[in-house]
Amino acid sequence: MKIREIIPLLSSNPLFSKTPQSQKPSSSSSFTTNTTSENNELSFTPKNFLSVNNQSSEIYYYSPIECKLYVIKVESTLDNTICAIRFQELKLKINFEVYKIELNEDSRYLCISGHVNCIIVDLNPQTVNSYFTSKEIFSDQENKTYGYDSLLVRSFTLDKTFYQSQISNIIKQVEWHPLSNIHLVILYSNNTLKIYNIQSGNEEIEQTFNLESIHTFESLNNLKNNDIRNQTKNTKKFISFSFGSNINFWTRFTIFLLCDSGEIFNLCPVIPNNCLVETSFYRDFQNHILFEKNQIEKNKDNNDDGDGDDDDDDDDDGDDEFIKQQKKYYDFQFKWLMAASINTIPFEIENVSWLKLSAPSTSTFNPLLQGPISKISDSLPPSSSSSNRVPLKILSIQPLISNSSIINNNNKDSIENNDDENKKQNSSSSSLSTNKLIPFVIIVLMESCESLVNICCQDTVPMWSNDNGILYLEENNSNSKKKQQLQPKYIDLILYEILDLNIKKSIKPSFSNIDKNLKSKSTIASTTTKDYLSYSLPTMKYDQWSDSLYFYHNQGVQIAKFPWLYQIYLEINNIVVENNNNDNNNNDNNNNNKNDKNDEIDKNIEFETTSLMSVINNGSGNSDECIPIIGIQVFSNIKIGTYFLILPNTFKIIIFDMDGLINQQQQQQPNLQEQKQQQKKNKKINDKEEEEEEDEDEDDIEEIVLKSPIQPFIDNPPSFIGRIILPNSFTQKEFLQTLVNTKKKLYNLYIYSNQLEIELNSRVKGLELVSKDQLKLIDKLKIYIENLKSNQQALNAKLKYVWDKKEIDSEEIKELYKVEMEGKPLSNQEKELGKTLKQINSQVNIYSERLNQVEKDLQENNNNNNNSNNNNNSNNNNGTISVTSYETIPIEHQTEIKKVLNLHGQKIEEDVTKLEKLLKNIQI
Repeated sequence: MKIREIIPLLSSNPLFSKTPQSQKPSSSSSFTTNTTSENNELSFTPKNFLSVNNQSSEIYYYSPIECKLYVIKVESTLDNTICAIRFQELKLKINFEVYKIELNEDSRYLCISGHVNCIIVDLNPQTVNSYFTSKEIFSDQENKTYGYDSLLVRSFTLDKTFYQSQISNIIKQVEWHPLSNIHLVILYSNNTLKIYNIQSGNEEIEQTFNLESIHTFESLNNLKNNDIRNQTKNTKKFISFSFGSNINFWTRFTIFLLCDSGEIFNLCPVIPNNCLVETSFYRDFQNHILFEKNQIEKNKDNNDDGDGDDDDDDDDDGDDEFIKQQKKYYDFQFKWLMAASINTIPFEIENVSWLKLSAPSTSTFNPLLQGPISKISDSLPPSSSSSNRVPLKILSIQPLISNSSIINNNNKDSIENNDDENKKQNSSSSSLSTNKLIPFVIIVLMESCESLVNICCQDTVPMWSNDNGILYLEENNSNSKKKQQLQPKYIDLILYEILDLNIKKSIKPSFSNIDKNLKSKSTIASTTTKDYLSYSLPTMKYDQWSDSLYFYHNQGVQIAKFPWLYQIYLEINNIVVENNNNDNNNNDNNNNNKNDKNDEIDKNIEFETTSLMSVINNGSGNSDECIPIIGIQVFSNIKIGTYFLILPNTFKIIIFDMDGLINQQQQQQPNLQEQKQQQKKNKKINDKEEEEEEDEDEDDIEEIVLKSPIQPFIDNPPSFIGRIILPNSFTQKEFLQTLVNTKKKLYNLYIYSNQLEIELNSRVKGLELVSKDQLKLIDKLKIYIENLKSNQQALNAKLKYVWDKKEIDSEEIKELYKVEMEGKPLSNQEKELGKTLKQINSQVNIYSERLNQVEKDLQENNNNNNNSNNNNNSNNNNGTISVTSYETIPIEHQTEIKKVLNLHGQKIEEDVTKLEKLLKNIQI
């Protein structure tokens, strides 16, 4: 079986053949409809019912028709072929409308989220090991597909009390935090952002950000200036968020927020508790903060040396206040870093040192809401369809950069410096070496299928507010008189391009069958699944494995790649990709010509454009052909290959083979600038050589074409026989002459056709011989492969025989050892052990005799007590009083005596068992 036959195997899976018409709603899976007419469009929310664990080749699929969760496992053999495809239902209660399922980074937890609820499924190792161990209920040997009975899994609902108390509140977005495997971040419709720790299963809310109550710089300034009119806090309605890329120093601790008006805000710093960072990054972070603080002092000293007039005293006072404020700001950065890493000890994982960071107290380190840092209304050109320009989602993307390229360029920079300069800059070299900015892209997707690509070439700026005031980085204006009106420094988002997906708008379906109650928190019933799956708003998903951005909507799927992002990284950091085969003797010349080369690169730089490719296109975009995509994932396995899974609302899964695309991109991307430079040099220097090579190539092609044996006959055909016209004035002699000439031409054609036929027959015979030889080779290869298989089977049989023989030999060796040891005399230690065992045996016998005696005494006492009681009763009946000669033992004392005796009995039994074991092992 070929590797690519996974495509028909998965496509024929019975899970992807169930449609709303074929599945009848059951009483257990149906639930009532409860949404308002204003919230009808909640059902248009983008959906993704697929999630993949590439480590174990498992596909998790939620069936919206059955309201059930399934796991599909693709098993492969050692020769990279498909062994079996198994599926099983993971049994849990899902009583709400699901829009997304997603595994965390280590695939331990699965999040099932909707608008009104969020369930966490615990896929612990015990559960995963129980997959496909129950009863087999489906078997298709032709397609190697097997189904198993359902498996009960552990799950819990997140924040039940919050959902019950907030009736009109819904979930807007759910994402796993990229810095932790156990933290989930949820954005609610009431502008609340919560970070949950789901490891303990106790619904622990670690951090809560009420975005309406968080101040911005402007609102705090209004409070400070007693501006009563503008004292309101944030009034924006946030609809989506995205984590900052795991780059730079502060960008990885940033959350970008998108509001319904198209403005972008950010919160920095925000970190989950006990998130892991490398110890080297932590040290570089400290050095970076100290370096920025030292740079402020150096700039102040340079300004003091340059200014010597007395007229600038007021400006100097303003500069001093500005410098003090900035130094205070960087001191606070260092305090935050120390507070985040307090009481933490570095530890190693796979020879890499790591450190845990936790969020400090919000009373001292309360982040400010920064922005707006960008406005969509200022970026988009005017259009007639402005009503559809509603923002939907925000996403952050970073370039794929290897650490080796950064280290190599750092080493080159250090080699180019002189020894004296290196001695002077030893203190700041560590911070300079790590201060390489990595650009990132923030993409905003609109309902009109337009996506705004914004690029940022800066690190994000943290901002706090506490009882002492606002701590922020001020804009350093050159005009000192305007220092009183300083504004905070935000990151600059530059609109790079607008990607138009060229998708025609589809008509949204009506919701006449939807109930308008809001009593319970369920949404759409199984009877209205058609409406639930009939339309979806466009959305996007970034896959780091393929470094691609996937847009999916009602009309298909499109893939976008951004090769220019890596080029911008090289350009802003002055990194030149060169060959490693440079001589060390040319270092001086390279240093002298370094600036000239950089100038040439800056002038001739050419960035590649964004590639946008349509994978699935449903055509004209009419409402009749609206087929929304309800699930996409990239399935990757070293043995099986890389595949792109697409699930439309028809439930006929579409699978694309993506092998080769990722490797080509990764190989071409780092060498783009190097190839362009080499092409420019070759065009200037080797134009003549290229022309000569092209001529030689053409001659070679002609020579190759002339090698065909039929080509001479085709190139030199006989003369063409045209139409013969005989006028009436022709004589008999002229007629005979034309007849002879015509016969000659016919004879030449006859000879030509015979020779061509002979050549063709010989050519056909030669090809038949070649085909026969090839068939013989194929037969030989088949025989060789069969011999290999038979040899392999024989080797396996021999190995099995060897292992069985080895086990038999080991058993025989053990028996021989026992036989040899039977006749040997005992050693001194064994004799001493025998004596001690005899002593212990005699003591045990003494203890047993004493216990028997005690039991006899107890029985006699009990009998005497019974006799005395009977005598007393008889005497009482006769009217006489009898006096006992001894006192009875109290019941409490009797129970204590029995306990002590039982303990002694247990100890004796243990000693007896030990004796028996020792006697078996030691021969006396």
